[in-house]
Amino acid sequence: LCGGEAPRKKALRGLWLSAVRSDLFNQVLAERVNRQCWDRVLAGDLLQPQGSRGLFPADDDTDAYERVIAGEVHPTAPLPGVPGMASSGPCRELEQQILAPYATVIDGLCRVGVDEARRATRLPVRELQWSWQTEREGEVCLELAFTLPTGAFATTVMAEIIKPESQTAG
Repeated sequence: LCGGEAPRKKALRGLWLSAVRSDLFNQVLAERVNRQCWDRVLAGDLLQPQGSRGLFPADDDTDAYERVIAGEVHPTAPLPGVPGMASSGPCRELEQQILAPYATVIDGLCRVGVDEARRATRLPVRELQWSWQTEREGEVCLELAFTLPTGAFATTVMAEIIKPESQTAG
């Protein structure tokens, strides 16, 4: 995309494009986390109902704030590509500011025909169960079980649960 080409094999190319878009999404999400608005409605936000891929403007729903708090709907961030349904107002300004340094990459995604999409900024973890298990050598292990929505990765949840001491101390 920028200074090179995507892999030619279809499966690898799709995986590569998905990884690029996910990284851009993560840039927006990280800034929203930094600004403590990843789990809140911003003016102009697009919301996604729990368990759905549909989107609707938060500004069209007078109960959006309460519905986000209740977990019925989630704020979203972009997976860049050929422009589609976009946020507006302050939300759009924030996203554009964060993604501006990646304009060449986003242009490349558009040139190869990747459609813009959006993903929820929250990942609901359901049916969480945990227990401590003692192994034969006396090691104590934590066993976790949980349910995630389609398309979510357990590694994302585990990265938030298991942090190196240097990230949790202080």
